[in-house]
Amino acid sequence: MNRPLRSAVLRVAAFALALLTGASALAQPSNQSTSDSPLADRPNGPRRAEVGRFALVGGMVHTGPGQEPFEGTVYIEDGRITLVDKSAGEAPAGFATFDMSGMHLYPAFVEAYYEVDAPSPGAPGSPGVHWSSLVTPQRSALDAAWLDSGSRDGLRKLGFGAVGISPQRGIFRGNNAVISLAEPDEDMSGHRPMVLRERVGQVLAFESSGWGSRDYPTSQMGSVALVRQTLLDARWQAGQDDVAANALTPLENGDIALWFDVPGELEAIRGSMMAREFDRSAVIVGSGSEYQRLDAFKREAENGDLTIVVPLRFPKAPSVKMVADTEALDLNTLMEWEQAPTNPRRLQEAGFDIVLTSSKIPNGIGGRNGFHGLLRKAIEHGLSEDDALAALTTRPAKLLGVGEDVGTIEPGKLGNVIVATGPIFDSKSKILDVWVEGRRHEIAQPEAESIEGMWELTLAGRFRLDLDIDDKGKGTMSDPGMQVAEGEKAPTTKAVLERSLDTLTVLFDHEPFGMPGVFTLTGTVQDDEIVGVGARPDGVAFEFTGKRLAPDEDEDADEDEKKEEDEKDLPPEDLGGYPFGAYSVAAIPAQETVLITNATVWTVSEQGTLENAWVLLVDGKIASV
Repeated sequence: MNRPLRSAVLRVAAFALALLTGASALAQPSNQSTSDSPLADRPNGPRRAEVGRFALVGGMVHTGPGQEPFEGTVYIEDGRITLVDKSAGEAPAGFATFDMSGMHLYPAFVEAYYEVDAPSPGAPGSPGVHWSSLVTPQRSALDAAWLDSGSRDGLRKLGFGAVGISPQRGIFRGNNAVISLAEPDEDMSGHRPMVLRERVGQVLAFESSGWGSRDYPTSQMGSVALVRQTLLDARWQAGQDDVAANALTPLENGDIALWFDVPGELEAIRGSMMAREFDRSAVIVGSGSEYQRLDAFKREAENGDLTIVVPLRFPKAPSVKMVADTEALDLNTLMEWEQAPTNPRRLQEAGFDIVLTSSKIPNGIGGRNGFHGLLRKAIEHGLSEDDALAALTTRPAKLLGVGEDVGTIEPGKLGNVIVATGPIFDSKSKILDVWVEGRRHEIAQPEAESIEGMWELTLAGRFRLDLDIDDKGKGTMSDPGMQVAEGEKAPTTKAVLERSLDTLTVLFDHEPFGMPGVFTLTGTVQDDEIVGVGARPDGVAFEFTGKRLAPDEDEDADEDEKKEEDEKDLPPEDLGGYPFGAYSVAAIPAQETVLITNATVWTVSEQGTLENAWVLLVDGKIASV
């Protein structure tokens, strides 16, 4: 074949291949975003290059739960941690260096449960779609739009670097997935959010249409029946050949865990029992009231694979402002208010490696923004800080199947790191940055050190003035060496202070101390010292130094501290009795042997309905019918 003819044949083949590829792309559904589509407009200009090598130097590194922190350096290259060095030396050339002196570095948290609005797969009853609009197991959380910038930012402010997203609404809601919380780059050629895992489990809820609707189910009993029937149908379908993929296909895999989103502890136990009936692992996204049926949860854990995702859903303190408020309070409300913060600790002590979530926190107690305050409350009520850290890092990472990528600070993991001003669970600590996939997301600016106290200033190496700064940042200047008549007070003058990071500017009228006009002092503050330059009213410059004087010793300080410790609220004692509530009994009544005769018994088994039958109960269990 000659060269021109060969070139023409190749051009025709390439054109035909392009047509076939385009037709195939149109025929197949895709989860690609618009910018991922081959039909999308291409970015104009060169691809933007980003610095990909970072060294977080000199911080206190907490690599993970159960590990001793140390002062060291975390190296990140191309989005992943390459080295955790137990030294704070100078980083090698080529790394962008960040000084983390005085900071604490933790693995970024992992949010296990965050609801997103995934689209409906189609009209009920259409090909491949279940007849009930509440049964949509073929949905995926990734079908939803990516989390908006405000949602991502809100989660990062709490310290989260990855999130498990779950479809909302329905009984069988679809598969949850795990995505990164890195902020997407507006430049199309830049970074896009990373999907850490596409399928985690199947999310369920005992949802119903309500009694005012004609759509089945209208009650929780009906939703339970629909869940069982759907799982039975999926089990049957799995044993058939040549069945086209449909809504039940994702349920055929028995290794997929069932995630039950429940409103109360009784529904949680019901979900666990149902998962065990179908030989499935159960994950309970709880209600915060699990402590009220703790013995039942222990039995469920003994019988099957059960994980509990615990929300920090603690009731507000009851109002007692008026006599009517007090009289309206019932004992159950008071018991729940007192005992709910013990829920994480009790579940942990019962043998559950709990996972914590920021979801399901009512707005009345702060919503997601109140998460850290509620977490500290759980710690005050007995949850250890190590368990709290594990419940936000390694455990959710393992539960979601992304433990190889997130959950700890170690080589090979994504560069997901929290930078805080102190221990992460300390009320005075502040999250400054959250690194996600090796990209820095600034959360807050570091606060300047307090300058409150008495400062002894030396001007031009000879003259001394005292600057007294109160807790509101207001200053007063005085001359401690000035001689005054008996009964008179030493003159003072107001000082105007301006603070910018570590720089302090002081303006004051010097006339009370011998020279008319305004003096200006500008210096750099470091710890308890200040060094800078000043200017007299006539423009003459001079140097000055200063040091903060130690506060007067309080003889009663130790006693007051001890008194404060004694008055500190202690975790409440566990309340005995069963079930939880105002009318609990010390123990379940002893089970006796009981014979029921002359009854109509609906066995719901192969025996069918029995007339004039008898039932023998031994130790609370059916022995014979």
